[in-house]
Amino acid sequence: MVLKQFNDLPWYVQALLLVAVVGGVDFLLHYQFFQPIRQDIMKATQEIGRLSAEVEKGQAAERRLAEFDKEIKRNTEKLLILRSILPEEKETPEIVRRIQELAATSDLKIRKLTPQPSVGHGFYSDWPINIELDGSYDNLGRFFDRISKFTRIINVENLNIRGVQEIETPDKTLSATCTTKTFVFQEERKAVN
Repeated sequence: MVLKQFNDLPWYVQALLLVAVVGGVDFLLHYQFFQPIRQDIMKATQEIGRLSAEVEKGQAAERRLAEFDKEIKRNTEKLLILRSILPEEKETPEIVRRIQELAATSDLKIRKLTPQPSVGHGFYSDWPINIELDGSYDNLGRFFDRISKFTRIINVENLNIRGVQEIETPDKTLSATCTTKTFVFQEERKAVN
């Protein structure tokens, strides 16, 4: 019956009604179904953009991973070198033995070698060792030269040289006393409350 009444309407009214119905259906479909889907698509597109940026950052870090590994290796090697120069422990027997070897290869006789207590200075402490030597000026110079080339830092302080009154041999023309001072790395310990 509705269809018969529709057919009885003039053609332009039929066209107008048809356009209104199609427009209404389109409006309903657009705002009820397609608009939420478009919003979901926009949100998903934004999320994809954000995730793509994170992936790019991760890929950039991955490309630099080999460089970071090389830097870690270089820094580890530097740390080993620095630890040999400024070790974390006194290494008393090793240092005493090395000083005795340096004196012996320099043709000096050690009369006395006395390690002293360490003195703290923040991140390091210095460790003095008093030494009394007999020998010649040339031999003493060789000894100090060899100490200066030692891997570990050793300073010589408070040097006192006296000539020997009665020269028994050409290798014993002086007596010397000095303090050799080496250093030990110590991390600052935080007080535990």
